[in-house]
Amino acid sequence: MGAFGDAGACISRDPELIKKIKVLRNYGSGRRYYNEVVGVNSRLDEMQAAFLSAKLPHLDRMNGERRRIACRYLEGIKNPQIILPYVEDYAVPVWHIFAIRCERRNELEKLLNEAGTGTNKHYPIPMHLQGAYADLGFKEGDFPLAELISATELSLPMYYGMTDEQINYVIDKINEFA
Repeated sequence: MGAFGDAGACISRDPELIKKIKVLRNYGSGRRYYNEVVGVNSRLDEMQAAFLSAKLPHLDRMNGERRRIACRYLEGIKNPQIILPYVEDYAVPVWHIFAIRCERRNELEKLLNEAGTGTNKHYPIPMHLQGAYADLGFKEGDFPLAELISATELSLPMYYGMTDEQINYVIDKINEFA
């Protein structure tokens, strides 16, 4: 659940998971100055918490809307060049993003952006090739599947409030891609 800017919330009924999340968000520390694991500084300020508190009662409706949009994409996109996300029968995704794959991703991205449909790439450089992990010594070719996904993934518009007209427009543009 996103807030206003870079913030968010994790919600769970699992006390062990909540404990782990609290440790991770506080520099990896469950007790002041004792870092048990590598963590981050990810505590919310009061303003971000207020935004999240206001949105929380609407979370199920907002997630349902994202599922509806994803279902429309999954049913409507019929272009054989597009690899759609696969969802196991038991899974109920929230669809934070809707990521497709296409061998000619950059051409598709250009077409969609020129048509006024914003897209994004999550994530164009695989983690093992990021400078932050250079000390691990991985090189191109070490994780070919991660590299393939990074080179072919494109995220379609996915947000609460998308109209049927906007969804149909995205679907039509993708199906027109030749």
